[in-house]
Amino acid sequence: MSSAQDYIDQHNAFIHAGAAFGLGSGEHLQACRNAAISALDKSGLPKPRWEDWRYTNLTPLSGAAFTHQTDTGDTAPTPEAISNWPRLIIINGAVAGEQADKLPAAITLCHGADLAANPPSWAADIFAPSEEPLANLNLAFLSGAYALRVEDNAAIEGIEIIHLFTGDPQNARQCRSHIHLSEGASLKIFNRYIGASASSLGWANIHTSAHVEDGALLEITSHLSPDCASFLTLRETAKLDAGTYKNTAVAIDLPAARHEIVTDIHKEGAHVELLGANLSAAGGNCDNLTRVNHLVGRSTSNQLFRNVAKDGGKTAFQGRVLVEKDAQQTYADQACNNLVLDNKSEANVKPELLIFADDVKCSHGATIGELDKDALFYLIQRGLDPQSARSILINAFLGEVIEAIDCDPVRTYFQEDIDRWMSKNVQPGGSNGGTL
Repeated sequence: MSSAQDYIDQHNAFIHAGAAFGLGSGEHLQACRNAAISALDKSGLPKPRWEDWRYTNLTPLSGAAFTHQTDTGDTAPTPEAISNWPRLIIINGAVAGEQADKLPAAITLCHGADLAANPPSWAADIFAPSEEPLANLNLAFLSGAYALRVEDNAAIEGIEIIHLFTGDPQNARQCRSHIHLSEGASLKIFNRYIGASASSLGWANIHTSAHVEDGALLEITSHLSPDCASFLTLRETAKLDAGTYKNTAVAIDLPAARHEIVTDIHKEGAHVELLGANLSAAGGNCDNLTRVNHLVGRSTSNQLFRNVAKDGGKTAFQGRVLVEKDAQQTYADQACNNLVLDNKSEANVKPELLIFADDVKCSHGATIGELDKDALFYLIQRGLDPQSARSILINAFLGEVIEAIDCDPVRTYFQEDIDRWMSKNVQPGGSNGGTL
């Protein structure tokens, strides 16, 4: 994979073998794919010496390490629903119409060959090449795509989107989507990223975009499960007018993951809220990168991330807030707190503020530490065993993120998953946990 011709040869074979998973091989999409290949040939894949990629090593993904998925897996079993919201089933990036519940009438869904041949005006840029190498790789070998729009002033309680991956560990799945909220609309989305079986692990390279118009509210909550991929690269971008965008992601025991969230604020009155909870153990690595770009004034943003590392696990947070010179009266806050439960584990934090305006209120904070021994002693003295005491303290540490999830069944689902992680990884004693 060293030249544009190599990419084009693989791309053509991919299109011929899999019929692009129903996306077809029309001129519009083909031109976009070739433009992405050309850009990727110039940039190459990100390398650890690139500053933003110092905590994620893509070397295992280069060369012939993965083959591109050539089966939609339409017969994959549907996981049990968590919420009572309507569901949309996405298998290897393609909409599985027969398995999806009926969406509310106020939602327009486009996918497959119709979307590829003639994207609607509100999703016109879904296949546009990018400056980001993995976004271009995603477009070149795109296995499935969908776009949905909520009409003006429609209030949708929520939808559950199940991203299901089938195939084998040598497969790479390239998936793409776009969410558009029209003026005054509101929508909650619960994303679940799941492997169809223990043998389905592979690379999942997922790129999503969103546009939030004036007065609209988009809340996205994502569960990143350890069986969804052996390597997960998830990039979410959002363009905001005078609306609100909230993104909460909980990642538990991912083998290797890179999660990027990039938001651009284009109108006054916009608000961005990014929250994350990451639990990493047994050699896992979860790298979070955020970019909140205040391009105009009188807008606000808040970021809160809580990470826990145990038994050689690694976490990273690279957060940047940009305030342009004309973006006066901006308020931005960023915080990342980390618990490292033993001396084999690692937490990396790199908060950044780039401020070119003078009438702003911006702050960032980062902490890395172990469990409070005095608090542990207090709980154990009142009859709790050490494992229960540690679990209580970790739950309290993660609580501000989990409690911000505005759906009771989803919040309970996350709490149960966290409890399972702690029953497996939080044992009495430990080098940094202390034996009391």
